[in-house]
Amino acid sequence: MATNKATETKTAKATEANAAEDTETKAEKVDDRVELYVPRESGNSDPNFTIVLNGKNYILPKGKKSFVPKAVAAEYERSQKAKNKMDNAIFDMTEQTKAQAKAAGLK
Repeated sequence: MATNKATETKTAKATEANAAEDTETKAEKVDDRVELYVPRESGNSDPNFTIVLNGKNYILPKGKKSFVPKAVAAEYERSQKAKNKMDNAIFDMTEQTKAQAKAAGLK
């Protein structure tokens, strides 16, 4: 009986220690968050913006501020830079095609 009580006491203390570590880890994760604003797009677009990072989905409402891990904010910024680069490349190609058509006497 005494051995069981000693084991139960050790187990309870270990459980409390693990719970305290989990709480500290959660607090660190909350502190590691940054504010991110995802602007709205056209009226018919999806009201949420989804970021998938390391197999975890983050669904962020457009037009509102969200608190997300720094890695999610960095991924959002990276994706926006890539989108802007692609949009600029498409615009440049369109302008080039228009100039070539005009030079060839086409409309």
